[in-house]
Amino acid sequence: MAKISQDALRQVQAALENYRVEVNSKKLTSKTKKTYLLYVQFFVRWLDDDFVPGSRTG
Repeated sequence: MAKISQDALRQVQAALENYRVEVNSKKLTSKTKKTYLLYVQFFVRWLDDDFVPGSRTG
């Protein structure tokens, strides 16, 4: 079960998409962009109860 309401989760996922667009529009190295985008996804997955910190399944 998600850690927040489905409505709140949809809002977070929409904000994450906006974040992706903004990160990708910046003059950053591809490695920096990858880092910015990868780790925030873990948090959103955790909110959706689809990720356990410390697990090896990523």
